[in-house]
Amino acid sequence: GRWSVLDAKGMRYRWTRPRAPDPVLGAGTLDPGTRRTGYLVFSVPSGAAITALVLRDADARDIAVMAIR
Repeated sequence: GRWSVLDAKGMRYRWTRPRAPDPVLGAGTLDPGTRRTGYLVFSVPSGAAITALVLRDADARDIAVMAIR
C-alpha cells in the first residue's frame, strides 16, 4: 500500500489489488543489486492525467517520485 499515483490536479490514487495473476509488487525488502518485477494497478477516474508514480516509506513520507509523461 505504499505505492500511489498523482494526477495533474494533485489528487493521489492508491494502489489496489489487481485482478491479474501474480506477480504483484508487495511488501518486503530488496538487497542491494537485486530487483523485483511485478504489477502495480491503480483505479483512477476516466480522463485523469497521471503525472507521477510515488513510493512512500513506513512513515508515509514520499521517498521516490517518478515523473510520467
